Amino acid sequence: METLNTITNNFFILSNATVDWSPTAGPIWLLGMTIIMAVYGAFALVHISRQDAAERRKETYLAAQKVATRRLERKEALGYMEYRNF
Repeated sequence: METLNTITNNFFILSNATVDWSPTAGPIWLLGMTIIMAVYGAFALVHISRQDAAERRKETYLAAQKVATRRLERKEALGYMEYRNF
């Protein structure tokens, strides 16, 4: 997270800087901004994909918990005798 904050701070510093579009300065500024945005975008995509994976995992666990609860209720109703689902 510290790396992401550093990148964000550097982006704001560079984005508020005056841009000299002479052939020796403008392309250097643009290259720096492009690299920073690419790294920032990559971090954002990784963060979003991890959140999505966590949400999918949570949904899977909740579904498994519902199935286990129904199975236990059915076992209790049958007096813990074995049953078959046909």
